[in-house]
Amino acid sequence: MKEAVKILESDPHAYLLIPEVGLNIVECRPKARSISDVVGVPGRIVRVLRKVKAVAEPSYGASRHLATILLAANNINEKIRACINIRYDEKFVNAMKKHNYTLLFSGPHREAKDIEKKIINLILQVGKVPKAIIDKGGLGLEPVIYIFGFNAVSTVKDALTIVKMAIQI
Repeated sequence: MKEAVKILESDPHAYLLIPEVGLNIVECRPKARSISDVVGVPGRIVRVLRKVKAVAEPSYGASRHLATILLAANNINEKIRACINIRYDEKFVNAMKKHNYTLLFSGPHREAKDIEKKIINLILQVGKVPKAIIDKGGLGLEPVIYIFGFNAVSTVKDALTIVKMAIQI
């Protein structure tokens, strides 16, 4: 997890990924059952001008929201052990579509408490974990993109690949 954070902090384009709510990356232990089995960044990862900075060192139980979504995905596919939330950008969505990423769409939602439940139900309904879930947010709720992967490092690299495809580096 620390390596994943370092990769984000050192990439010159990572700031483009940061949503207003902040970015987090989580990774769970094998056979994870609870939020305490999921490591995340307390206080999230934030944008500082054109750089990103983790507010604190990764720790277990640090992210309830993202951990809950990851645990649902891991329950469907035990190989999926990481998730990152990035800023919603139509260019990111188009880049993922162009490169044939498997996508699911969620929202808009009426309340923040609906987001987790609807995303979990969506994954359960489909019966498999997509590469990304495009969440449209709702009234007062920021839209974000959730990307799933096998570990924190590969998931961060996937997110950085998406931003680079979107800006065509």
